[in-house]
Amino acid sequence: MDPDRQDDHDITQALARCPELDTAAGHVRDFGEMLTGRLGATLPAWINAVGASWLPGLTGFALHLRRDLDAVTAGLTGGPVVAG
Repeated sequence: MDPDRQDDHDITQALARCPELDTAAGHVRDFGEMLTGRLGATLPAWINAVGASWLPGLTGFALHLRRDLDAVTAGLTGGPVVAG
């Protein structure tokens, strides 16, 4: 399949056949909304949800964000970095 020729129906079918892919897509979509909506306050809940899903690559990314949570949250909200 040519990814440039995928339509919404094909994507929906692929997500329905692979629950892990569907879960990962939801987490990525939620993170994108956090970025575009400047919703840094929702980051801890997002990290917890990703951690509970046990998706290796995404879970590792989320755990790295947690290491510097204050700075990442500030970056997502546009606020100042607070040492914690």
